[in-house]
Amino acid sequence: MNLHRAARASNRAGEATTLPAYVPIREVAVALGLSEGRTYALIAAGSIPALREGRRIRVPRAAFERWLEQQAETALQNVKRAVSA
Repeated sequence: MNLHRAARASNRAGEATTLPAYVPIREVAVALGLSEGRTYALIAAGSIPALREGRRIRVPRAAFERWLEQQAETALQNVKRAVSA
């Protein structure tokens, strides 16, 4: 089940919404507009925070959200520098 559908379903049932602790690689790829292969390559290079549990690669939601915020902040700073130059 899609995470967003699961959240809506739990809201309809009157339960508190809790998202899974890990983001599926497919959702990371979609969020970044990348292929799954490219996403795995960035994880292997250490660019995207992830954990390896045996053969499974997991992306912790909190770490991924912090990483996204850092990437956005870096991009904003780069734009500000380019505009002021």
